[in-house]
Amino acid sequence: MKKILFLFVLTIATWYTSAAQTAKKHFQVGLERRKNIDFEGSIEAFDRAIKSNPKYAEAYYNRAIAKYLLHDFSEAIQDCSKAIRINPNNKEIYLFRGITKVQHLDYLGAIRDFNKAIEISSDYAEAYSHRAIAKEYLKDFSGAIADYTKALEFIDRKVDSSSLFSIGKQKYKLKDFLGISTGFKVTGVQHEDAEFYLKRGLIKSKSNDYLGAIEDFTAAIKIDSNYAWAYNCRGYTKYERKEYLSAIEDFNHAISIFPTYSSAYSVMGDVKFELKNYTGAMKDYSKAIELHSTNAITYYKRGRLKSKIEDYIGAQQDYTKAIEIDSNFSDAYSSRGHQKLELKDYIGAINDATKAILLNPKNQNAYNIRCRAKFEGKFIFNALDDCNMAVQLDSNDEYAHRNRGSVKLNLNDYQGALADFNKAIQLDSNDTWAFKERADAKAKLADYQGAIYDYSKAIELDPKFAWAYNSRGYVYFNSLKKYTDAQNDFTKAIELDSLYTTALLNRGLVKDELKDEEGAIRDYSKVIELDSNNEWGYNNRGYVKFKRKDYQEALIDLDKAILINSKNTTAYYNRAAVHYNLGNFQNAIGDYDVILELLPNDEIAYAKRGNSKAMLKDYQAGIEDLSKAIEIQPGYVDAFRSRASLLLNLKRYNDAIHDLDTVLAHDSTEGLSYIVRAGIKEKNNDLKGAIDDFSKAILIDPYNSNVYTYRGFMRNKMGDYYRAIRDFNTAIQLDSNNATIYCYRGESKLYRNDYQGALEDFSRAIEINPKESWGYFNSGLVKQKLGLVSDACADWTKAKELGSKEADAMLQQHCK
Repeated sequence: MKKILFLFVLTIATWYTSAAQTAKKHFQVGLERRKNIDFEGSIEAFDRAIKSNPKYAEAYYNRAIAKYLLHDFSEAIQDCSKAIRINPNNKEIYLFRGITKVQHLDYLGAIRDFNKAIEISSDYAEAYSHRAIAKEYLKDFSGAIADYTKALEFIDRKVDSSSLFSIGKQKYKLKDFLGISTGFKVTGVQHEDAEFYLKRGLIKSKSNDYLGAIEDFTAAIKIDSNYAWAYNCRGYTKYERKEYLSAIEDFNHAISIFPTYSSAYSVMGDVKFELKNYTGAMKDYSKAIELHSTNAITYYKRGRLKSKIEDYIGAQQDYTKAIEIDSNFSDAYSSRGHQKLELKDYIGAINDATKAILLNPKNQNAYNIRCRAKFEGKFIFNALDDCNMAVQLDSNDEYAHRNRGSVKLNLNDYQGALADFNKAIQLDSNDTWAFKERADAKAKLADYQGAIYDYSKAIELDPKFAWAYNSRGYVYFNSLKKYTDAQNDFTKAIELDSLYTTALLNRGLVKDELKDEEGAIRDYSKVIELDSNNEWGYNNRGYVKFKRKDYQEALIDLDKAILINSKNTTAYYNRAAVHYNLGNFQNAIGDYDVILELLPNDEIAYAKRGNSKAMLKDYQAGIEDLSKAIEIQPGYVDAFRSRASLLLNLKRYNDAIHDLDTVLAHDSTEGLSYIVRAGIKEKNNDLKGAIDDFSKAILIDPYNSNVYTYRGFMRNKMGDYYRAIRDFNTAIQLDSNNATIYCYRGESKLYRNDYQGALEDFSRAIEINPKESWGYFNSGLVKQKLGLVSDACADWTKAKELGSKEADAMLQQHCK
C-alpha cells in the first residue's frame, strides 16, 4: 500500500514538473513573439502558459504587457490584478498596473497602485516618477514635482526598468511617439536621473516656474550632454520667457545631436516667427515637415506664418493638409476659416468655423471667425450669438468685443456697440479700429463731437489711417454740415490713398452740396476712371445729371450702374425718378418692379410704384401698391397721404378720411392733410368738421391765404356770413390780387344784403381777372337786386361770352 501511494505521489510530482516545464516553454515563446512585435501571437503563447500553469504570475504580467501594447487596457488591468492575487508583493506588477490605469484615464486608481508599489519598496524611483505623471494629469503639479524630487533622491540605486524599456522600444517601433516617454529616451535608460530632471522641469514649466524648469533641464543636460530632448525643452522654456536668441541656440544644439529632430525645427520656427524672421521661420517649418510629413501641428503653424505674410491661398493649403492628417484638429478648421474669411469666402469660413466648434465647443477663435464671417457675409442677426459666445469664453479678448461691437452697430444697437468698443479700448488703448468704430457708434447716437474726437484719436495713433479721415469727413459732411472740413478730410484720405474710391465718392457728395456740380462730376468720373465697374460712380454721376435736368445723360450713367450690378436698388430708384420726370411712367413702374423683386418688403418702392400707376390713372392699382406699403410699414405717413388722394379720385371719401386721420395721428402738424380732410368732409356735408380742420391748418400755418379762403367758403355755405367775411378779409390781406377771394367775399356781402360792398368786390375781381366769368355773373346778380336790369343783363352777357351757363339761364329769364 505504501508503495502504491509513493508511486502516486511520484506521478503527481512528475506531472507538475512536466506542466511547469511546458508553461515555461510557452512563456519563453510569448516573450520572443512580443520582442518581434507579434503581440497577438505573444498573447496566445501566454494563454497556453497560463493554461498549463494557472498560478503562473509572470505569464499574467507579461500577457498584460502584450495587451497594453495592443491598447487593450481593460484586459491588461485584469491580467495585472490576477498576477497580484498570486504574487501580492511584486512592486513591478503594481507599477505596471498603475501605468495601464493612467492610459485608461483612471488616475486615482493609478495613484493607489503606485502608492502600493512604494509601500513595498520605499526607494522605488520609477513608482515615484509615474505617480508624478498621474498627479500631473490631475493638475496636482506641486505633488508631481515632489514625486520627481523623491525619484531623484533614490535614482542612484539600481532600478530595474528593463520591462518598461521594452514597452518604450515597442512603441518606438510602432511610431507611437506619444508613448515613448514611458521608460524610453533617445539616450537610452542609463540616465534615469536625467529623465526625471527633465520631467520635473516640464511640470515646473506648466506651473509657470520657468526658471526652475530651466535649472532642471540644465541638470539633465549636465548628466547627459547628448540629451537632445532636454535641449529642446530648455529652448522651448526660454521661448516662453521671450529669451529668443538663447532659445535658438538650444534648438540648434538639439538638432546637432539629433539631425532629424523635427520638433526642434518646428519650435525654432515659432521663435523666428516672434522675431519677425519670417524667411527663417518658413525654412524651419518646411524642414520640420520634410522630416515628419504627418505632423499636423507644423502644417498648422506654417499656415499661420503664410497668413501673416498674406499668402492666404498657401495658408489655406497648409491648414487643409493639417486637417487631412488630423480630421479632429479644431484650430486648423478655425484658422482655415479665417483664411476663407480674408478671401471673402464667407460660406466656406462659416462652415469651417462650425466644424471647429463641433470638435471643440470652447474654441473661442472659431466663434470669433464665424461671427465675423456672418457679419461680413450679411448674416448679421445670426452673427450676434457667436459674438456673445466668443466674449463669454474670453471676456478679456479685445478682438471679440470689437467684433461684437461691429455687429451691434449694424443691428442699430448703438449703446451696446459703444459698450463693447469701450471695453475693447480698455483692453487695448492703441487699437485704432476700436476708436474708429466707437466713433461710428457715437455718430449714430448723435454724439458728433465725441465721434470727431475718436476719429481724431485713431488718426493720432495712425496718421496714415485714410479710413478714419474718410469717416470723420462724413460726420463733418452729413451731420455737422461743415462742408469745408469734410472736403478737407476727404481730400486728405485721397492724398493718403489715391485709389480710395469711397473718399472720392464722398467728396463728390460734398461738392454737390456746395453746388459745385461740375466738381462732383469730376470726382465721380475719377472713380470711374480708377474702377470702370464702380456702380456708385455711375449712379452718383447719373444723379447729379438728373438734378441738372440732363435726363438723357443721366439715363446713360444709371443704365451703366445697373448693368454693372443688376441688384443695385439705389440705381433703379434714381432711374425710375428720371423716367417719372420724363413722363415715362410705365418705365418707372418697370424699375420699381425690379426693386420689389430684389426687396419684396420695400415699402418705399411700393409707394412710388403706386404713385406712378396713379399718373396713368390706374387708381385702383395705385391704391393696392400703397396699401401694400402700409401693410409693410404701418407708420408710413406718406403712403397714407398718397392713398387718400387716390381714394378721393375714386370718390371713396370715408376711406380717404380714415387715411388722413392716420396721417394726422402720426403728425398733428401736417397742415395739408387737414386741408384735404376738410375738403372731403365738405363733400360729405360735414361743414362743421371741415371748418374745424381748416382752423387747425391755420394754427399750423397762419399765413396761408388759401386756407382762410376755404374756411370762409365753408362758413358761407353754413350761412355764417359775418365770420366768412372776416376770413376773406384776412385772405385778401395775405393775397390782395386773388380774384377768387374777392368773388367769395362779394357773395358773403350779397347774402348779407350789402349790395354796394358786394358790387365793389365783384368789380375788383373783374379788374384783377377780366377773363373770369364768375365776377361778371355775380356783378349782374347785385345790379339786378339794385334794379339796374340793363346793366345786369350786360354783365350776364359778358359772363355768357366767357362760358357761364348760369349767366345764359339768367339772360333767358330776365333779359328778353
